[in-house]
Amino acid sequence: MSWYNFLRAFFEPAVPYVFPRHLPQWLSGGQKILFMTANRVTYARTVALVPVGVLMAYEYFMAAFVTFVIAAVMDFVDGLVATVHKKLGHYDDEDFGKFIDAFCDKWFFAGVAAGTLLMLIHHAPMWYTLITSVTLGTLCVLEAILGTIRALDYLNNKRGNGSAKKVDLRAPGSGKLKMALEMIGLGGLILSLPSPHAHWAGYVGIVSLATAIPFAYQSLSHKLAERKRSP
Repeated sequence: MSWYNFLRAFFEPAVPYVFPRHLPQWLSGGQKILFMTANRVTYARTVALVPVGVLMAYEYFMAAFVTFVIAAVMDFVDGLVATVHKKLGHYDDEDFGKFIDAFCDKWFFAGVAAGTLLMLIHHAPMWYTLITSVTLGTLCVLEAILGTIRALDYLNNKRGNGSAKKVDLRAPGSGKLKMALEMIGLGGLILSLPSPHAHWAGYVGIVSLATAIPFAYQSLSHKLAERKRSP
């Protein structure tokens, strides 16, 4: 069993209590009111880029790092919530869930990357900022292309008839590894502020982001090849 599957199995029993599908009856007045879904966890993670950016702007860098880590962990949580809720008999639009999860990942990455880069401009030497800018810029371009393809695939799946083969909207293994490296990279940059060029985490961040580039390209190639196989 992989570490990922181990974590899912370990935390799965807590999901119905920590992320209840409906409000407790004592809060809802006995009515069945929808409270938590995997997509709502995804939305909350995406919105978290706002406090991360604000905290960085006011130079509360450690608070920004902690908030970022919590938001990054929620990327694991939304998939777990979806799995557990499905086992409990709650069915959502899986295609939309897969699409919006990956699409929001890209918005979250781009938003935090932009805020981090602004901090580097003010706090880091030009050479460090230039290297990071090229790395982040390359990843953002690849993520924008991937996001566009995912949106088109989702729309095509929705328009297709029942007999047509649908494009699989799940992220490939390279895409999941790419996202993990991006989160480690951004986390390293935030943790290294205000002196990223003099902090070990700043270099871990750059290396992780640079390592994510070939995996982003591989993920893009996988998606393009998959589209060719689908009628």
